[in-house]
Amino acid sequence: MSSSTTTRKDLYRKNAIPPVEQRKAGDRYLVKSSYNPNWVEQYTVGNDGQSLLAVGNVEMIDARFAELLTNNKLFHYADDIAAMNALIENFEGNNLILVEDASAHPEVNSGSALFGYKHADESITLIAEYESLNIVFTWGAILGKPSSSPAAIDTAVANSHTHQNKATLDKLGEDTGGNLTISQGGETRSIDTYAQCDW
Repeated sequence: MSSSTTTRKDLYRKNAIPPVEQRKAGDRYLVKSSYNPNWVEQYTVGNDGQSLLAVGNVEMIDARFAELLTNNKLFHYADDIAAMNALIENFEGNNLILVEDASAHPEVNSGSALFGYKHADESITLIAEYESLNIVFTWGAILGKPSSSPAAIDTAVANSHTHQNKATLDKLGEDTGGNLTISQGGETRSIDTYAQCDW
């Protein structure tokens, strides 16, 4: 029993797209991708015998992806809260919005803020703000903290310069000669100044 192999005259495997003068209407090319040698791109020659119609290639995919990113941005910029609200009216999906002046938001005192928009329920969530991060630390979560309690530390700080005889100590001072002075009855005098000194 004999067998024969039929070769398709209009289908070619190429390393590159043939020049115009070598093409004819209806020819098809499987071309090794210059982007990745393990990929193959397919082209069909148009009825004019010159133009190429891409069945699918890297350039087409990149262009389509760029178009989708342009028309369906996932990240937006707004000058203020009012501008953000105007943007949201046209959103058709979830988005992030960076607002330069978010001070009109009740949780932002000043500066910029990043918001998340959830399309399912049209809610807006404050994610982060320029002035601070909405993070709450507890005393128990701090690493390397003192063994004393916050209350004990507060008491120690409050009493660090408290003395029972503080009013008396406040009367003591020093003159330009380095002598100890005392203030009494609105008058300041050196403690080692005597009215009479016999020795």
